[in-house]
Amino acid sequence: MPAEQTILTTEERLRAAADVLHKEGMPWLAFFVIGFPSETEAEMRETLQMLYELEPTAALMRVVTPYPGTELFDHAIQSKRLDNDAWLHADTYKLESALVDTMTPEAFRRLAAELSRKFVEYNENVTKRNTSPLKRVARRAARRVYLVSEKVLGEERADRWRSYWRG
Repeated sequence: MPAEQTILTTEERLRAAADVLHKEGMPWLAFFVIGFPSETEAEMRETLQMLYELEPTAALMRVVTPYPGTELFDHAIQSKRLDNDAWLHADTYKLESALVDTMTPEAFRRLAAELSRKFVEYNENVTKRNTSPLKRVARRAARRVYLVSEKVLGEERADRWRSYWRG
């Protein structure tokens, strides 16, 4: 008789994968996305808690971008929260969402900024703790990711990262 198959939820799969990576000592980057339709503040804060639970070597958080031809894009157009050309600026870092309908745009912007700061703090703290050779490689990789990412956010923040990595 075949063994009963266990179906894991997405969160269980994430935890299992993180456990394997931690056991093997492999550095890894986690990428989190917020700003989906009907996503609540509580759910976005759960995303932050997942960051702390999974403990990746580095992590990024971005606001979802609806692209033409996707259901998310159609939803944003139908709800009149996006015009047809808005996706052309999808390559810029933003703290706005054309999709979230559970809070005002200003409330979302404040929450996204708060979560973004917490992700930066997490990365700063985890980088300071990582001193093994393997973790130093991950630190260099995270440095490159942040130099590019922060450059998009402006020279002042890019300079802050450069001085941090040199220090």
